Amino acid sequence: MDRELEALLAECAREPIRFPGKIQPHGALLVLDRHDLRVLCASENCTAYLGVDASTLLGRSLSTWLDSSPATLAFLNDSGGPTSALWALPQHALNALAHVSGHTAILELQPLTRPEQSSARLLQGTALALSAIHSAPDSESAIAATVREVQRLLGYDRVMAYCFDEQWNGQVVAERAQAGMAPLLGLRYPASDIPEQARALYAQNWLRVIPDVHYEPVMLQALDPSALNLLDLGHAVLRSVSPVHIEYLKNLGVSASLSISLRWQGKLWGLIACHHTQPRHVSFELLERCELIGCVLSSKLQGEHERARGSARNVAVSGVQRLLTRARGTDNLARALTASGAQLLEIMQASGAVILHRGELHTAGTTPDEAALRVLLAKLSADQRDEWVSAELRVEHPPARAYADIASGMLSLKLPDTQPAFVIWFRPELVQVVSWGGDPDKPLEMSEMGAGLGPRRSFQLWKEVVRFRSQPWTEAEREAAAELRRGIIEADLQRQLEREKGQRRTLEASNHELDHYAQVIAHDLLAPLRGIVAFSERMQRELAEGKLEQAHTRAHTVSRAAAGLSSLVRSLHQYSRVGQVELAIDDTDFNTLVELELERLGPFLSEQGADVTIAGELPTVRCDRVRLGVVLGNLISNAVKYNESKPKRVRIYSVSSEPVAFYVADNGIGIPAEHREAAFRIFRRLHAHDAYGGGSGMGLAIASKIVERHGGRMWIESTPGGGTTVAFTLEKAARPAD
Repeated sequence: MDRELEALLAECAREPIRFPGKIQPHGALLVLDRHDLRVLCASENCTAYLGVDASTLLGRSLSTWLDSSPATLAFLNDSGGPTSALWALPQHALNALAHVSGHTAILELQPLTRPEQSSARLLQGTALALSAIHSAPDSESAIAATVREVQRLLGYDRVMAYCFDEQWNGQVVAERAQAGMAPLLGLRYPASDIPEQARALYAQNWLRVIPDVHYEPVMLQALDPSALNLLDLGHAVLRSVSPVHIEYLKNLGVSASLSISLRWQGKLWGLIACHHTQPRHVSFELLERCELIGCVLSSKLQGEHERARGSARNVAVSGVQRLLTRARGTDNLARALTASGAQLLEIMQASGAVILHRGELHTAGTTPDEAALRVLLAKLSADQRDEWVSAELRVEHPPARAYADIASGMLSLKLPDTQPAFVIWFRPELVQVVSWGGDPDKPLEMSEMGAGLGPRRSFQLWKEVVRFRSQPWTEAEREAAAELRRGIIEADLQRQLEREKGQRRTLEASNHELDHYAQVIAHDLLAPLRGIVAFSERMQRELAEGKLEQAHTRAHTVSRAAAGLSSLVRSLHQYSRVGQVELAIDDTDFNTLVELELERLGPFLSEQGADVTIAGELPTVRCDRVRLGVVLGNLISNAVKYNESKPKRVRIYSVSSEPVAFYVADNGIGIPAEHREAAFRIFRRLHAHDAYGGGSGMGLAIASKIVERHGGRMWIESTPGGGTTVAFTLEKAARPAD
């Protein structure tokens, strides 16, 4: 569409159709001051209906020529919307329809015509129409029944149901027409056929009636002529129609039309459009029935829409919740969601999906290549929308044209994060052949009414191949996508909460350890220091007295005390580092790990005459092999050290469980039940300093802390004199590798 045509269409869209300053001639119109009922404006055809010309009426109160009973005045002053009443005048019997417009009341007067049907028959026909709508099993059947019943009631040559799409193009979805008339069912019409300001009036009024398109407009006279340009006739039944629309109807071969609006929640959904090839006047009683039918059908359509939407939403949201439930127990929620590719795509009827989360890109199904995705993600990051929904992605993102067969449609949701994060679904191109009632790209032609452009005259079938568009995204799908977004956010918040709880627990444990460190330093470290100081002073005196042999003995004692102190300091440092060093998790063969530790401890085991065996095959698990080597070294060394049996036996084995458990069992001295928990505390020795080769009392504390870093636990099974078994597990995330 060229710029000139776009400008002309924009000019048509700005036509002030609410303020025409004239009416159709099948009635008269008065504008009254609501305070004193003075006539401020009158149509020039008042003589034909009231026997009084417009100029005579201007400025006079309605009560001087019309019944001024309290009921009449209340009718005019209290009408909050279109309200009807009937007056009997000497000259005429009129139907009076009044509505409020600002500080004025607009009174429309039409002849009381003889009904086309008796009251009983009209009531019966209306009841049949309403019953057909109520009993229809779905929206499509309700619309078809309404079209059928409206044609039966009104007798128009053609009655159609016309619904709008998201771009306000219209389509005929139901039709009843006289034999010989060309069918219009299924044809589409561009949004320019019913421009925005006309749709706004349809959304505010249930009916629009044009009894004869060949009418001559009747001008209005006003006390203040300049006020005519501000007189809003948007709710007036008699309002004169846009000349462009009149020419449009004439081009269609229509002489009379009636439209019933279909709407809900204040929005226009469609129309019941009635066309007749001859002028046709419809009685006031029939118009009231048409308004009722429009209200009932609109209510039916809204109910069906809400039920269908609710059902679709429940199915989609239930699918999302099941998907989230399965994925929440994993380390990486985004990876788990895309790994369940079929379910992730099925709930959205999509062909591909992408999740960018924590800097990682995860895909499922068919998606553009990574380079194209990076360009699209950059576009999304620069955009401020939390939701981007498109059935024609190339319009806002031209590079998408290159992969329209994969991603013509996109639904994207932004995730709150410190770095770009999105959930995206794609739909492929859906090639369609659309049948139009005329060329949609030529909505205007040279007018037959005079110079310039007017509405098109050709409505012949025009077929268009529509490309680069996908199936539109439904409300239910958008709600399901929002539910998934909420689920991901909640999972992130829960993970953050657990992380903060873990940090608090770690801090509390660290504070507890600091207190314990203080006690250890006060006792275990200061005691050797005091001994070193005391022996050094004695050694100095002995040297001064020439007692060299005694001084030499003192020096050896000081050296041993210093070595013990150094060992304590190294153990403290190693223990503190366990909670700080990041674990290097990887697949680890425990058989190999145990063999490496046995090789390292070989000289010590040989010296002690220890017999260490591996009972059965040990599994491969995910863990930090270096840290777990420290654990095994400590447990094997303790099993040999605290052992008086001949020979000393150590057995290493595992038990298949969830999580897997490892055991190091010996035939040593055992540990009394009351001392088992204390064995895991730092510097807590169960024997004298020099017994069983001495030691810092840190080995089990370090081993236990390493296991806790893996999410597992360590415990002791033992009886005094019956040997000791130390067991430990690793977290479920460190389950046996596949």
